[in-house]
Amino acid sequence: MRAVSAIEVTLLVKELQRLEGFFIDNFYELGEDRFRLRLSRSGEKVELFALLPYTLNTTEYYEKGEPISNFYIAVRKRIVGARIERIAQLNADRIVEITFTKSEEKGSIVFELFAKGNLIVLDADKRIVLAYKSKGFKERDVKVGTIYAPPETRGIPPSELDGDALAKLLSSQSGSDDSLIRLLSKNVNIGAIYLEDAIYEAHLNPKAKTESIGAKQAEALAAGIARRAGAISNPDATLYIKDGAPVDYSICAVTKYDNLEKQKKDTLNSALDTFYHEAQFSGEPKTSESAKKTEGIKISIERQRESLAKIEEEASEARKKGEAIFKNMNVVNGIVQALKDNKRMTREELQNMFPTVKIIEIDLKEKTVTIEME
Repeated sequence: MRAVSAIEVTLLVKELQRLEGFFIDNFYELGEDRFRLRLSRSGEKVELFALLPYTLNTTEYYEKGEPISNFYIAVRKRIVGARIERIAQLNADRIVEITFTKSEEKGSIVFELFAKGNLIVLDADKRIVLAYKSKGFKERDVKVGTIYAPPETRGIPPSELDGDALAKLLSSQSGSDDSLIRLLSKNVNIGAIYLEDAIYEAHLNPKAKTESIGAKQAEALAAGIARRAGAISNPDATLYIKDGAPVDYSICAVTKYDNLEKQKKDTLNSALDTFYHEAQFSGEPKTSESAKKTEGIKISIERQRESLAKIEEEASEARKKGEAIFKNMNVVNGIVQALKDNKRMTREELQNMFPTVKIIEIDLKEKTVTIEME
């Protein structure tokens, strides 16, 4: 399943900025890599959903929280009751920072929507207070106590890409094994879906070698990329539907989905909410938390069925014994009375007195007698 691209995060943040001034009423950990923040202001309530590293969007879907974890407790203590001051994208990348104030203390929550994703809580000095995933990278550390540093801005911003800049980039990679789409993905932070669409529009092959691209083709390609990047000014959030389920989304028209059913959305937030809750994916990279729960429930039910069958079998056996005792109650009472009258009676003597039952054992120490009845 694909995650939001950098250009989509730009639009997403523009839409989320309406939440500045809202208060954080609660924080929930929904399962592995899934979180929800409940926000409110002047009677209006909003749920903000995060699925790492895929999305951060307002949601209409309600998911119950998981059993309480130490991370959940620590984050909740830090942010609940805080007022959101600012929502921003960092380094034009897939990083969203929500700055807040609580009791005159400032801090922020950072959502990293790349690689495996992360949720990080910072203090006023940008020092990491809490990290969902602590990691050490070649160029930076994401660990409690260190100053948070987002990855460095890479490549050419789409707003600065023109024919000359693209031609220069292509020539600098002459002789490289990288295909056109791979080179652009590394150096133009907009998203593969839009890069691929611009390549096809320029009548180029995404797998073409960079040295085969001429100046006019580079100019047409740069113009196509710039147009798609400019969609954040006048977005057309769209879901693409196949067999009744959404298979992708975009903020502008994408040619390769021309033959699919299209569902227009008022906001990118709405498109993301539907996509990440309703899409049907094959070959998921890992088992979802809900799937794990379902499997656990199935195992529990099966164990309960086995236990119930065992109990029913034991109950049936007990009923048979009870019926046998009731049928031979006079004999049982007679055996009990005989043993009371003669506490040293042997098994043979008792057997001679009651030939209709089989005397298995007399335990004088435990004061028990074992018999067998038809």
